[in-house]
Amino acid sequence: MKPARLILCASLSLLGCARRGPSLACGPALEPLAEQWAERTDAELDAKIQRALQCGRARGTRVLLEFTAPWCADCREMGRIEAQEPTATVLAQRFERVRVNVKRWDAHRALIERHNIRAIAAYVVIDPQTGAVLAQSTREPVTGNDGALTSEQWAAWLRSIR
Repeated sequence: MKPARLILCASLSLLGCARRGPSLACGPALEPLAEQWAERTDAELDAKIQRALQCGRARGTRVLLEFTAPWCADCREMGRIEAQEPTATVLAQRFERVRVNVKRWDAHRALIERHNIRAIAAYVVIDPQTGAVLAQSTREPVTGNDGALTSEQWAAWLRSIR
């Protein structure tokens, strides 16, 4: 690796740094916005989760599984909230994100059942050291009874997970 790239990678370590391709990416590079609605096989998703767990152990971050679908108004709204500050920074610094596109509830059934997902947008926070679920939440800022959710409120919930 060239010295300038090494310095850049070191300075961006909190945000993740892909050294040579996506398989080595952590932080925001692990799950780029372009892959927000990616349709993955179970094997591809399992590999992405394993990579997130490795990144979490290396970076001292948590793994955030995001159960979503492109047809879901709440999921689209949560995507908008997650791109705003302060949530964007909290996610980049504290989490390895993996989006799970459930399609029409016909994809990744085993993972959905394992985490008892009954509505989306759903979030599961995993400790990469132990594999334990630390927190779980369903957010429905458009269709649910909770009403609108601000970036500050979502960031506060994400920060509260230890």
